[in-house]
Amino acid sequence: YDNLYKDKIFTNYYTFKSEVKTKKNVQNTYAAGVEYTLYAMNLFMRIQSPTSSYLNDMDQSAGLLGTYINWKHKFSDKTRITSGIRLQYFDLNNQISIEPRLGLLYKINDKTRMSFAYGLHSNIHSLLAYYSKHEINSAAYQYKNLDLKFTRSHHFVAGISHDLNDKIHSKFEIYYQKLFDVPVYHDDDAIYSILNAGYLDPGGAQVYFEPLFNDGEGKNYGIDITLEHPLNKGFYMLFTGSLYQSWYKAYDGVWRHTAWDGSYVTSLLAGKEFVFSPGNALYFDVNLNYSGGRRYTPIDKQASIVAGEAVYDKNKIFAYQLPAYFRTDVKISYKRSGKHITQEWQLDLRNLFNRRNLFSQRYNKYTHQIENTYQTGFLPVMQYRILF
Repeated sequence: YDNLYKDKIFTNYYTFKSEVKTKKNVQNTYAAGVEYTLYAMNLFMRIQSPTSSYLNDMDQSAGLLGTYINWKHKFSDKTRITSGIRLQYFDLNNQISIEPRLGLLYKINDKTRMSFAYGLHSNIHSLLAYYSKHEINSAAYQYKNLDLKFTRSHHFVAGISHDLNDKIHSKFEIYYQKLFDVPVYHDDDAIYSILNAGYLDPGGAQVYFEPLFNDGEGKNYGIDITLEHPLNKGFYMLFTGSLYQSWYKAYDGVWRHTAWDGSYVTSLLAGKEFVFSPGNALYFDVNLNYSGGRRYTPIDKQASIVAGEAVYDKNKIFAYQLPAYFRTDVKISYKRSGKHITQEWQLDLRNLFNRRNLFSQRYNKYTHQIENTYQTGFLPVMQYRILF
């Protein structure tokens, strides 16, 4: 083979949480809590080609400590406010983040409620990003990303919910998220942002990072709609729809679509329960999903032929979308409840109509053609469970 690529990645998460709540009176409720998560990763990775090689063998861990205080105040039967502050500390590089939160709920009448919320949020990154090894020479290396700061984001959301009747509830929300301190590259590949990590052309998880700097930005905004019919007389239904945009700005200062900007997504979940006798029931569930296709960067075919591998048009990063994604899942279940155990038989027909949803495009260096790869087609899954 011209290239050798091998990796093994094991991740473990250990989390401790504790919270104390107290209700001082009818109007005021307080909560305080602490949460600690230990992230551990064991990795062996080797990449080798005729012109270069990379080896990373690490066993590292880091802890994220979060503590918070919340206060909920009920001004009246119609108005309620929830406020709080959260502090996060990342022990890998001693980063600290202080995050205020605020939420307001106003009850217009018995059927209609309005809400508004703001929060400052901070996220750490994969340990791979911090511990990517950069060789100084054949005998020495260093980690250049250990001092990465949190990626932070201002979140705004406003919504209105309305009970259409005693069985169907609706909710409409608009939101805006402004991201900052986003890690990006400073080199010639200035189009890179960690917001797209996990999505590479032609696909796959990212396991190596160049030196990163917290100079990038991002923004997400959209509209969400929900219609819900909770389980009643054996029937339930949930419809969700979203129109949205997702953008990022790398070191070159140009705003582009993120890899995850599908523009729209809808889902319909419905089911019916038929009870034949006490302890015996048959269930039918249908799940329909329709969403915008995956973003992609076009392959420059002529440049790929010359290079002998896929060459992507960097002037059109994530500028195009694959055809829309559509999938129908049907599940049939039979449940029999006994005195001591419950038995369940289930047939799950995933992608019932065998829709060929396009996943990505790749360059075949042997045929010099651009080929399509597809997501999973029709997949029947049978299951039998015993519940004690």
